[in-house]
Parts: sequence; C-alpha cells; structure tokens
Amino acid sequence: MRVRSRVAGLALFLVVGVTTAGALTPSLASAAGPAKSYIAKFSQGAGSARVGIVVQDGRFKAYVCSLDEDFNLQYARWYEGKVGTDGAIRKTSPDGVTFQANVSDDEFTGQVTDAKKVALPFSGAVVAAGTDHIGLYRGESKVSGKPVLIGAVIDQDGTFASTTQYVGKIRFVTPVKSAPTYLGDKHLAVFLGTEEVPYVASLVTKLA
Repeated sequence: MRVRSRVAGLALFLVVGVTTAGALTPSLASAAGPAKSYIAKFSQGAGSARVGIVVQDGRFKAYVCSLDEDFNLQYARWYEGKVGTDGAIRKTSPDGVTFQANVSDDEFTGQVTDAKKVALPFSGAVVAAGTDHIGLYRGESKVSGKPVLIGAVIDQDGTFASTTQYVGKIRFVTPVKSAPTYLGDKHLAVFLGTEEVPYVASLVTKLA
C-alpha cells in the first residue's frame, strides 16, 4: 500500500468556517429543513473529479476528490461550515486551497483554486430525493494504526471519485480501486492498496 503526500504543515485537515454575505434565500436558511445533496463536475482537469456537498439549515459539508493522485494532492480537501444567506460559500484551507461555491434550489456552481492560483470551475445540480447511491460519502477508520477519513462521491452518471486521507495531513492511501461495492442504499466499500482492503463509507444524509 503506497502513500502519496505533500508537506503542508497542517494543524487540522477538516476545514471549518466560511465567509458569507448577501440577501436571504429562504430555501437555504429555513429553521429546520431536510438536507439537500448536490454533485458537480469540473470543466477541465481529471475526468473523475467531482465535488459533493450536503446543505442543511444554513450549514454545509463538502468534499473535492477524484481517482487521479496528482489532482488529489493539488485539490482534494474536505470543507464544512456555514452557507451565506445568499447561498454563497468561500473558504481557504490551511495549505492555501480556496473553495468558492454558490448553491440554490437546483444548482451548484463554483471553483476550486490551488495554492498556485490555478482555478478549476465546476457546475452541477441537486440530487433528486430518494435517488439510490448518489451523493457524498464519508467514513472513519485506521490504516496501519493511523486514523483516516474515507471520502467518496457518486455522480448521477455513475462516476466514482474517492480518496482516503490521513487525518491532519494531505496524505493519501493509494491505489484506490476504480469501483466501489455498494452495501445497501446508504453505504459502500472503497478498496485500498494492492491487496484491495475494503473500507466502509456512508452516505451523508444529514448534518449533525
């Protein structure tokens, strides 16, 4: 099992917080609404790259990932925090990767900009309620005794994107098998390493 890494001097891997402003969008700022999932793809870069985001009650959790190791080192990050009242999101990770997005009732657009100021735009749409398998997945486990976050995005066209990252570092366990195994409607197994060891992630259906 190989590990790809970039030294970034990170104190935290899970990015928390957001800068927001704007006019009220009721569907995104309701007091107690159901979670909405969106999937977006990039207009350039790795073909498997996707962005998954879940929005609920003015908060969000998002993940950028792919099956391309170089793309992941450059762009793959987790983000979570508050959504602006106009649907705007902006956050820069500790190693300088900026996530900008806007969510509306049906659309999800934005861009991710790496530390060298190379921006990749993305666009997508809401996931229809009740759609099996489609959305953002997250899991926690250990690899060789070290804690990891398993993340995956399943697009509506069937595209699978995933990484497994060591907590607190931009380091990835590779290789990742190009297809998961579904364990019911809300869980899947991601297979890592040359021995294809399974690690389970669950569909994010609500924000705690």
